Amino acid sequence: MAASTPLTTLVLDARSVADDLGYVALNDLATALTDIAADYRVIGGHMVTMLAARWQLGVGLYRETGDVDLGIPPIVARDQGVVSRLKGLSYVQIAGNRFARRLSRPVMDVWRCLEIAFAAGLKPADFVDGVRADSAEVIRTLFGSRRGAGMAVLAAEQHLSAQAADERFTRVQALMARVLGPT
Repeated sequence: MAASTPLTTLVLDARSVADDLGYVALNDLATALTDIAADYRVIGGHMVTMLAARWQLGVGLYRETGDVDLGIPPIVARDQGVVSRLKGLSYVQIAGNRFARRLSRPVMDVWRCLEIAFAAGLKPADFVDGVRADSAEVIRTLFGSRRGAGMAVLAAEQHLSAQAADERFTRVQALMARVLGPT
């Protein structure tokens, strides 16, 4: 893979809901830390995607990611009040250095809609195209991982213990499989 002259301007589009959520998180991070930009770095999937695009290395290095990995010295994070800055943008501290954007009402509504869809007898065939297919992708993005944004916010808002959150995740996964079908 030979690299071309690097681009000086990049415009990246979201190829999925996960990408969109990741770009929202990047924007939030830039907003929260704008005055200390020299003190942190974006690392992980977003950086791989940006570097591959800048150097025109091809889509083979594209990494879908819905979160932001931040490299910041602990002393800078403490002295600059990074935690309070993120909380000021409606993020909740899930554990240690993990944060999720507070989406409580929409997340709760999505989970309840999934319960209602199951009770109404909707099946995967009802979610194959159009707005319903888009909605299914949003639900899978929010609740596809036990550590994902949807489950993190759901567990925090309902003050669930780790065991209760695991049980709720199992229920949500079962609902998604029955209503939305496999990914």
